[in-house]
Amino acid sequence: METFRDILQCPFDGTAAKLVTTPERWGYTPPYVNEECPKCGVKSPRKETQTWTQGRGHYSVEQQAIKFVVDWWNRRVDRG
Repeated sequence: METFRDILQCPFDGTAAKLVTTPERWGYTPPYVNEECPKCGVKSPRKETQTWTQGRGHYSVEQQAIKFVVDWWNRRVDRG
């Protein structure tokens, strides 16, 4: 699992970003995770932490979702 030291600061204001997990809501919205800057409010895309497969039911994809949003957040344009 990614640790907070693996997550880069916000590219806009340098604030430490936080990993936000949102639980399922009444069976309509699946649980998801995303990165967020608490100061300026910029966010990464949301990634579902649980998925459904016919015949298999619900299963966790939380580790893959966390890796996706941390990798997305840590991307920076090389201006060199």
